[in-house]
Amino acid sequence: MEPGDRIALAALLLSLFTLGWQVRNAIEGPDLKLLSFKDRVVELRCIGRSADCWDEGGAPMSIIVPIFAVNTGAAGYNEVIGRATVEIEAEGMAPIHLVAHYTWVGTESGGSDGKPFAPIPVSGLSAAGAEYRFLAFTPENAVPWSSFVGRLTDGPVDTLRVTLTIRLVVEAKPDSRTCTLTIADRHRALLDRIRSQNGKPYLSMICDDLG
Repeated sequence: MEPGDRIALAALLLSLFTLGWQVRNAIEGPDLKLLSFKDRVVELRCIGRSADCWDEGGAPMSIIVPIFAVNTGAAGYNEVIGRATVEIEAEGMAPIHLVAHYTWVGTESGGSDGKPFAPIPVSGLSAAGAEYRFLAFTPENAVPWSSFVGRLTDGPVDTLRVTLTIRLVVEAKPDSRTCTLTIADRHRALLDRIRSQNGKPYLSMICDDLG
């Protein structure tokens, strides 16, 4: 085979390989997955002034949950997280359904709401993430902080099962991760003390990952 023929053959094989790789990527598209909850901090927090939070039937509860996801699809095959919801479940308690409303900005004094939730783009071969505050879908569905804490301290509820679900725009499918929050006696004692002092209404906990 002449040198020129070898070069032409190599160029043909390279172009076929490149075409095959592009076809493979196009078929597979983006591939976005939520990352593990393991050892991540989740915060239960009231929305409003302390005095309003501890009143019976007063200000509602919310939860601060991190959303971290990675797109292992090839470069150029992007995905978008269009919606995020949380379901909180416990034995003997009606499920609580919440939706992402704001980014959460941590500060030395505890934190504050940031920008309203907007679709989260995640480029191919990259990751994205932030913490978000999840609130009730409507005021009518909100659970008062005082009654929620009462379920934890007086129930007592031993564990909370927190399921984060995101809705993907490009692949048009959901993805979920679940963790448990273990409510120990020290947490009940802390909440009782804060309640008796009309203190800051929140509880930070570490997630145990369930997958």
